[in-house]
Amino acid sequence: MTNETNSGYDMNDTLSWYSQVVREPILRREIKPIKDFPILQTAYAQLHDFDVLRTLGLFPRNAVERSILDKISWQKPLWFSKASIETGVPTQTRDLKEAISNTAIIPGHTGYYLDKDGKLRASIDLYQLESWIAPLVRRAVNTEALAHEFAHTILAPALYREQKLRLPNGGVVDAHDFLMDLGAEAEQLTPVSHYAGAYRAGDGKYLVHEGDKTISISEEFAETIAQMVLPFALHNRKCLSREQNLASRSEIVAGLESFLNAQEIS
Repeated sequence: MTNETNSGYDMNDTLSWYSQVVREPILRREIKPIKDFPILQTAYAQLHDFDVLRTLGLFPRNAVERSILDKISWQKPLWFSKASIETGVPTQTRDLKEAISNTAIIPGHTGYYLDKDGKLRASIDLYQLESWIAPLVRRAVNTEALAHEFAHTILAPALYREQKLRLPNGGVVDAHDFLMDLGAEAEQLTPVSHYAGAYRAGDGKYLVHEGDKTISISEEFAETIAQMVLPFALHNRKCLSREQNLASRSEIVAGLESFLNAQEIS
């Protein structure tokens, strides 16, 4: 993406999209969380703890157990800076004057670190959305950001560490190779969402970061997984419904369903 209007970093059209497609409470079902994660509530929090855990409860049990999430915290607003457009690399700013626009919102971010035992761990930051955004739209954006970031905590050990998985069909795969092969198939399709499009070049191919496409594949799949678990449609170029969007990439969805339901082999 080379201009601000079409950039996947800007949520102007996404906010408008959610105002049209989200007409009811985001999560209607009472879902018992599979396990608890520490949630650091602050003055910036915009979802109740139970709503956070209920969103994570939408993920398959094996996926939750493989997540490297350590904690979730709420932070003050954050935006994508103009440098994101200029360099093609997502860059953050807390200064609205440096942002692409006031709608170039960063709703969530996942940070990684090694614990005392040298194991990869993750923390999710969710960012407060400004009050001029309609409450139901804020809730949709917060919920999608959480699902997206939680997906990263499941994808990261597969993409950046050695991980063997036993798929539901009994097959054993190297998780990295499995996802990279699936990512190559997804590259032949349009991005699953407006945001995923920020990681595609003008020809539709993944952007290359530091010599490979792993980051772009991770973002495509985090968005796809969020679309799989959430009950509303993510903003996408073709204005497809949730069901149409998933049907348009049925093989990718099937592969990710196998990935999410797989058991790790130690």
